[in-house]
Amino acid sequence: VLHWAHTASLADNVPHRHTFYEVCLVGRHGSGVFTAVGTDYALAPGDLFFARPGVLHQIRNTGERLMELAWVSVGLLPSGAKPVPALTR
Repeated sequence: VLHWAHTASLADNVPHRHTFYEVCLVGRHGSGVFTAVGTDYALAPGDLFFARPGVLHQIRNTGERLMELAWVSVGLLPSGAKPVPALTR
């Protein structure tokens, strides 16, 4: 697990991609659209969706209220690879 987060009111984001998997869960309110590889997918409370590494995607709101969203970012290591230690101050 690289990162996890939650927001009660997600602002629209710009089209982007990253090097990790992202698993998202729409919370109790809001609706929107998840666009990946040029295809739009409707989002509503309780929907679970995934963004794959390297795939251009975007999340936009369509309802009157910004959507609640929780997500976790996950990276995979090849068999036998050693994780990079966390940076310390």
